[in-house]
Amino acid sequence: MIRTLAIALALALLMPGTAAAQAGLRDIGRDAATNNHGILADRAGLDARTASARAARRAFAPELELTADYVSDLPGFAESTRRRRVDYAGGVRWRTPYGSVAEVTASATEQLAGTLSGHDATLLFALSQSLLDGGWRSGAFTQPALADVDAEIQRQLYLAALNSLLVDVEAAYWELAFADADLAIKTRSRDRAQVQFEATQENIRRGLLAEADIFVVEENLVFFESQLARARQARLTAQRRLARLLAANTESPYTPADALAIDDRLQIPAGPDAVATAIERNPSLISETLRVRRAQIALAFEDNRALPQLDLRASLALNGLAGADDPTWAQVFAGERVDARAGVVFSVPLAWDPDRAAVDRASSDKRAALERLAETESEVRFSVADLLTALDTGHERLALARRLVKLAESKLSAEVDKYENGISTLNDVVRFQRDLDSSLIGARRIEVDLRVTRARLSAAMGTLHLEYGLEVR
Repeated sequence: MIRTLAIALALALLMPGTAAAQAGLRDIGRDAATNNHGILADRAGLDARTASARAARRAFAPELELTADYVSDLPGFAESTRRRRVDYAGGVRWRTPYGSVAEVTASATEQLAGTLSGHDATLLFALSQSLLDGGWRSGAFTQPALADVDAEIQRQLYLAALNSLLVDVEAAYWELAFADADLAIKTRSRDRAQVQFEATQENIRRGLLAEADIFVVEENLVFFESQLARARQARLTAQRRLARLLAANTESPYTPADALAIDDRLQIPAGPDAVATAIERNPSLISETLRVRRAQIALAFEDNRALPQLDLRASLALNGLAGADDPTWAQVFAGERVDARAGVVFSVPLAWDPDRAAVDRASSDKRAALERLAETESEVRFSVADLLTALDTGHERLALARRLVKLAESKLSAEVDKYENGISTLNDVVRFQRDLDSSLIGARRIEVDLRVTRARLSAAMGTLHLEYGLEVR
């Protein structure tokens, strides 16, 4: 009876658990990306940084300005009379990302009372271009360029946080699957010990076994009762860990739908391909690359700001005068009264050290960013190599663990034969039963480690979120 029960239980423990499936890994990962409070806060930070990049372009939006003033004044000469007039104007001003400023303004003065009647009018076209300080994109577009880089850095940080969350989800998911398998093993072990205890009691009653044999099987039963209690606790803890990542109720039931057992080797990329993908897509590495770009933009800005100012300016005014034969606006559009102006503005600081210090600071920041980039790239390369090694070793360990399971099964079978033939003790049979349980649990633990390590490899390569069908824009 002991032999038949032991072999049947050993074969059953080798099979994957048959618990009812409620949620697949991919579905849970997508739910976590949608509901997890931490990742939602990171998403809000990304949206805010993206909006800041759009807001940084405010200085380059064309502006319409309208003004109107009522004026009542008294000229400064004898026997003058009070004059009343209305001054009004409208214009559009546009600053370009290249240091150009264009302006069109129409203005007029309407005399209401006084020595003059009618009104004067002017249509002004003005254009300026900075050639050195403040000129071109390095001098005029720096803040929006920096804001764009900051937004992309925040996007990469969000990607890193998302991939980290998915690694945590995989770890929690497979820990729950392991807890289910462990609970099943412990339950079967307790049931097996209970059967052995009852059978021993019966054999003692019939006089087939000594009364002292009951202590061995009873101690075995108590041991597995304790192990089962711990397995139940571990299962609840694993369940709550996964629920927390999903921002779910702590009592929500989650049963993994995906099998923990690994039938063959997990699919992993070749070493050179994995490293190349990580160099291209790892969010932390991309972030450091962007910080180098940010330092370059800041250095170009400080170089530009250290230059002398040299601006070209030009304006063209079309005027209409009150008191002429033609209406004032007709004079404006006829171009009969034209004022033109062109010139340059040049200025240079008499002390260069403050500007030079700003350039030196930006140059140092760039050197530091380049060193951090090199360090991060090295870390990514070694991390990917270590994870690939861990996966290769893990597959080897899993194969050996499965051999240990078969050996433990064979040892138990042989020990049961010896016990039935009277050349072994019940204590030895119990010990080999525990060895079989330990080898089964050890194999499951290696499977958990392999799956989580595979997720960490994908996160290091920057592709884990893509495996879940998640896109970040």
